Amino acid sequence: MTGAGSGIGAAIAEALHREGAKVVAADISGQQEELAKRLGGDCVPVHANVTKGTDIQAMLEVATSTFGRLDIVCNNAGIDGELVPTADCSEENYDRVMAVNARACSSGCATPFHPRRRRWRVHVNTASIASTVAFPTMSPYCASKGAILMMTKTAAVEYAGASVRINCICPGVTDTALVRQMPQQLIEGATALTPMGRMGQPTEMATRPSSWPATMPPSSRARPSRSMGVTPLCNAPNGGEDAMTRVVQRLVTRSVLLATLSGVAQVPEMHFGAPTKKIS
Repeated sequence: MTGAGSGIGAAIAEALHREGAKVVAADISGQQEELAKRLGGDCVPVHANVTKGTDIQAMLEVATSTFGRLDIVCNNAGIDGELVPTADCSEENYDRVMAVNARACSSGCATPFHPRRRRWRVHVNTASIASTVAFPTMSPYCASKGAILMMTKTAAVEYAGASVRINCICPGVTDTALVRQMPQQLIEGATALTPMGRMGQPTEMATRPSSWPATMPPSSRARPSRSMGVTPLCNAPNGGEDAMTRVVQRLVTRSVLLATLSGVAQVPEMHFGAPTKKIS
């Protein structure tokens, strides 16, 4: 599990652990150490920079050397990068976001599997609602998450015949440290456009990924066709936010939104409209 130190990654790691999985918690922040302390001996913390192939390989080797095999790979690490309009985005910013979000996910999906040891493996990639919905000043982030979505679909088709399931989740605005550091006006606007009227919680994003591995036939003689029906599955736990795509796209054209997120001091008050009434 990459990006396991906090947020969605930590929540998925905890959910898998509750269901009996042994977890290798990889992160660059150091917070994976605290997660491992909470979960105990069946969770091993690893310091990993996912933009480095050597770190990814070392992470995988820890899993196989400590627990004997590798059944589930969760590519979750991600960053948002600098929030600037597309024309002002530097090459360094673009390359860094793509490296952490997209290239690292590709490297994780490319991990070797050994049919003689185990005829199946599950990959879960964390994409985003930004895979299909534009968010102003977040061009590299949206591009990287769109890449993860299509990467998931492509790899799933390529390896379905080998009983390797590759799926992804596309969370909406979720209450994580990554989101909390964004401009408050962007958070409030995106939340208002979510029919549920609130941000999601990391534990809600963890429900689906933690259940996917459990549905995979554990037998080494499982026929490939038995797993093809559930790959690629791109689950979007976003409170109905993806249903509001057209509304979000219209907001992109508002110069006031771009001005606000670019740090302009004086801008008119923005009105996103009242959120849809919650269903009790």
